[in-house]
Amino acid sequence: MYNANSSEFIESRISMDMKTLVSVILQEIQNVKAIFLVGGFGRNEGSVLCYEDKYQPLNDYDLVVIGDKWQDGLQQDLLRKKLAELCKIRQVDIVLIQPQKLTKLSHTMYNYDLKYASKVIYGSQDLLCEIPSWQSRDMPLKEAIAPLFLFLSSILQAYPSDKKHNKEDIFWSYQQLTKSILGWSSAMLIFEGLYDPSYIKRKNDFQETFSHEGDLCELVKIATKFRMNPVLNICNKKELSDFWLVAREAHLRVLKKLVCRYYKADNLTWDKIVVRHQSSFINIIKTIYSILFNQHHYRDCLNTDIAKLYLCLGLNHGGKEFIDKSKKYYQKLVMNREELSLIDRDEDYLNLLLKSDINAQIFYARGNQIFYD
Repeated sequence: MYNANSSEFIESRISMDMKTLVSVILQEIQNVKAIFLVGGFGRNEGSVLCYEDKYQPLNDYDLVVIGDKWQDGLQQDLLRKKLAELCKIRQVDIVLIQPQKLTKLSHTMYNYDLKYASKVIYGSQDLLCEIPSWQSRDMPLKEAIAPLFLFLSSILQAYPSDKKHNKEDIFWSYQQLTKSILGWSSAMLIFEGLYDPSYIKRKNDFQETFSHEGDLCELVKIATKFRMNPVLNICNKKELSDFWLVAREAHLRVLKKLVCRYYKADNLTWDKIVVRHQSSFINIIKTIYSILFNQHHYRDCLNTDIAKLYLCLGLNHGGKEFIDKSKKYYQKLVMNREELSLIDRDEDYLNLLLKSDINAQIFYARGNQIFYD
């Protein structure tokens, strides 16, 4: 099964997609040993929207290919786009791992899910035995910090601007807010040594562990329900605006609490949190690497994360001071920088920042289309 609530038709549709993916990948990549489906569909929790007589997978198809390395980055991008078009899905993501590197994989959420919550669609499942064995209670805390900054993009993408008013816009905004909620709730569980790949298991563990955080438990319940059984007409624009405010507040509240715990400091201001984050060992190394080897991506990602944080704080009367700080970090970006003096509206700056964010670019490129059949 690929989805807990699937009909025979949906399972057949996804199975056909898997055959297509395997066929094309074997033509495009040399010496493929195995292909694994990870993410929601890999653990039988893939989101599928059913509306009238239409069925659309919402989760990306996330694939791990064990085989030779890419010839170049262009080959990877072209293959992703080709597969998405063939399967009529929003995105296909491919991670390529050389067989000799399996024994050296680090303990991350992604690798943990690959080992313990993936489905083989080509080759042998036995290759997973070469990956080190890990305990979820030993998940590195830095794995909790990453989604807190990553899914700031989701909060910004979901911002209910005046231009977002049709059912497709509202649907994707709501979907992005659920990504944020699932991100910070996973982070909280990692800090308690309770990470699990499953949406349902995480929801149940969260309800039990954080029963005193009633508002957060309710958000996790809402987000999990939507992921397991998405609905097209989920809310109207006013309800989306209210939901955005609640989701934004929750994300920032959890981010502040966990980042302070991670850096072993209490009651830090937002400016001090930014300083601590910038001056962390890993971010200093990434910055030095960016400068020495002219790899702008690493430094740009850090500055983009900080710009997103300040913008989230500043939107909806949060304060012009935060917006100005966000723009200051945007101006530090080496790639895709545009002149801000021509930007007056906060919403225009928001769109500009997201277009510079590698985590949001693909989402923007796909537009607000839901059904691809």
